[in-house]
Amino acid sequence: MEDCVIEYQKLPEWELLTRACLAEEHDKIEKIATIWCQKANPHDMDYKSMRLVPYFLDHLKKFNIPVPHEKRLKVIYKYWWLKSSWILHELDRITELFHSQGISLMVTKGAALNQFYDKPLHRTMVDIDIIVPQNQVVKAFELLVDHGFRGEMKLCKLYKYFPKMTRSRRHAFYLINKKSGLQIDLHWAMGNYLPEEVMDYTWKNALQDTNNNKRKLPPKHVLFVMNAINGVMSQDHHGNWILDSKILLSSFSQKDLTELRDFVAINKFPVWHHVHNSFRQFGIEHESLGMDFEKYTEEIPEIAKIREQPTLLKMARTFVINFGCELALRKLVNNEPSLVSFAFYYLMAKIAMLILFPFVSEQKQALQWKEHRSI
Repeated sequence: MEDCVIEYQKLPEWELLTRACLAEEHDKIEKIATIWCQKANPHDMDYKSMRLVPYFLDHLKKFNIPVPHEKRLKVIYKYWWLKSSWILHELDRITELFHSQGISLMVTKGAALNQFYDKPLHRTMVDIDIIVPQNQVVKAFELLVDHGFRGEMKLCKLYKYFPKMTRSRRHAFYLINKKSGLQIDLHWAMGNYLPEEVMDYTWKNALQDTNNNKRKLPPKHVLFVMNAINGVMSQDHHGNWILDSKILLSSFSQKDLTELRDFVAINKFPVWHHVHNSFRQFGIEHESLGMDFEKYTEEIPEIAKIREQPTLLKMARTFVINFGCELALRKLVNNEPSLVSFAFYYLMAKIAMLILFPFVSEQKQALQWKEHRSI
């Protein structure tokens, strides 16, 4: 028991809160909360810890555990309640706007995951993540710009003229409202590392959003996988995605579990072994899924090697490609469209990239990636 306490004391504050939120035993929750109380300064909490406060606070009350720093935590709770409520209200307005223009809309991340919590506002939100079909991306972007948002105009024009090339490097546009500060990630995919078939499958099997019948949700097993992958790939690791995973799994039927196993097995996602390790670290039971995680991840290290490149090489390749694109885009952005100019610079950039870095050419990666994905 003493060794366990010492181990907990070594953990960062956000991880202590995450473990307290995941725990279902009174004594364990109380022990972790006590250690967190000793370590934490409630007036100087890190952002990752703050995002867990609404769930943490009600979780302690559920088990009749005294709440440490209760006054301060209630202030943080109220902040997230107001912010998340406002974001959801704005999401409804955007849904109506898109619906009036015939644009299909699917929500992901926070706006989708909060529907599986007992209290939706336990899932804090900082922005809106929405997905639209590939052929409606430009229309959706321009509609948002017309209604007070500003965003990556260069990339939108690039998408308009060269959609396939843009999709190979990005999966979303970032926009922000000039007055309210509302942030929107406008997705056409849930990750640029995913084949387009995954999004086709997601739209075909989309669920109805229970909060608004004018928008869709990804299937639960797809949402689970994308949430987990985004969590482990995030540069700013936090406990939200771990908690999301547990909450989402608790809503799974046997049919959902079967679909999850099949989905992971077919696609062999490149970071699934990291997801597996994170679940182990936080004690999420794999056996309850009935999944052989090792089987689904045994080929992943080889795929990871194909996709990994030395840092300097990555920087050089990015510069060579982007330099050609930037030269041509200057004319596009200045309303002097020159598709010939763009094609010329882009072709030169591709040739240079292939000459300088033949062993990591995109063609080679794509072929090997497709080969490894097949069962």
